[in-house]
Amino acid sequence: MRELGLFCPVRESVEEGLPVFGTCAGLLLLAKSIENDEREHLATMDIHAVGNAYGRQLVTAFHPELTGDSRVHAYFLDMVAGR
Repeated sequence: MRELGLFCPVRESVEEGLPVFGTCAGLLLLAKSIENDEREHLATMDIHAVGNAYGRQLVTAFHPELTGDSRVHAYFLDMVAGR
């Protein structure tokens, strides 16, 4: 994101109300704090995350895009659209 000049614009957009849904690394990118990770991240979602580099994922830290099942994405889009 930094190399492409997107870090600040994305953070500002989220802070201004852009709906976001972070799964796996995206969830870590959005978290206000990440255990054992001092790198700067967007920090726009009021959650504390623990990254484990690889392994079982819980809550929205899974990979719905790998299953071919688009229900999670459709649900999120419906919520954003107010349906």
